[in-house]
Amino acid sequence: MAMHHLGFTVGLLVVATGCSEPGGSRASSSPTAPMPPTSMAAPADPVPAARDARTLRVPSSSAQVAVPSRVTHLRGAPPAMNERCEDPPKGNDRWGVVAVAVKRLACEPGLYFRPTADVARELALPDGVTFSFPAATGAEIRLSDEVRGGRAEEVAAALGIATPVVTPGRSGAWALRQWRLGSNPTSGELDRWSPGIITIGVKTDAEPSAGLETVAPLGRDDTLRGSIVVTMPTLTVVHDEVALAMLVRSLDIFAADGGLSARPPPEVARKAKLANERFRVSRRSMGTGATAIHRVDVWTARTFIAAPALLEALGLEGEITPERARDSNDYVLRNGPRDEHVVNGVRLHLRFAPNRDAGRAAGNDGFHLTGLTVH
Repeated sequence: MAMHHLGFTVGLLVVATGCSEPGGSRASSSPTAPMPPTSMAAPADPVPAARDARTLRVPSSSAQVAVPSRVTHLRGAPPAMNERCEDPPKGNDRWGVVAVAVKRLACEPGLYFRPTADVARELALPDGVTFSFPAATGAEIRLSDEVRGGRAEEVAAALGIATPVVTPGRSGAWALRQWRLGSNPTSGELDRWSPGIITIGVKTDAEPSAGLETVAPLGRDDTLRGSIVVTMPTLTVVHDEVALAMLVRSLDIFAADGGLSARPPPEVARKAKLANERFRVSRRSMGTGATAIHRVDVWTARTFIAAPALLEALGLEGEITPERARDSNDYVLRNGPRDEHVVNGVRLHLRFAPNRDAGRAAGNDGFHLTGLTVH
């Protein structure tokens, strides 16, 4: 069954007494959906274990997983580009180059089927600006610390927005804190080009007087948050068997090396065979110094792992339900009161998000994996 996935959930993670550090791939931060603090307290009672992953149909660490360079989560031929997209105003400065890249990412669905390195080379972004595909149907233009403080009105002008506005995030627990640039003075959406959906995070002093429906003029002192995200809703996403095999193999590696989670994220990604654009690895730390406790977060990136297939592969049972946190957008797997699980002796906390068509799916069928924490 085909599954459609729109957008992605990425963010800077902060734990009660620690933080998640970016690893082998940079920890992306979406201007519309940051991930809130997550409790990492271990349960007082033992956690029921799943059956041994080595008995399952997916390869274990002793097997080789063929990882093709092409994408393995998109179905069908690349859709045609939108020929009606107008070019942005001509400009050879930094924002002129960025504007051309944004237009192409919003108007050319075929780019999302191509290798990241090829697209990055073709976009030829300036210094301080980088490109990646950090999600199943998402592209990100990330601004360095030196660039992200730039005035948002300069970007709006480069994009050809006649009347720039700002509006809160589309949904989620943090939406009213995460403002974005818009071109439509009525809806607040940045609908300059299509079919891609453009999100440009903005720091503003505007007040959400009408809640999520607020549309306010872009202020002269409003600045950029740090990334430009484009999602492509016209793509058909399917479960990625390659990514699932990679993930199961990595859990076998974690089981065999109990100290791996305390190592730097780039080393963890390499040794767990996750140094691939389908995943990103970061470290979650609790406490400081010799008593610090380190955990590994493995996030899905340019892939799509369907929840039912994952749970079957890991031998886990339970129901995917909203995280019990006031400001969380996460969904977790619960088996009774517990949201931590053991596979091959490895303690896991899994996070999910609803599929775009979740309203037509029953139970866990309407979810996909966004990440897991290895304890």
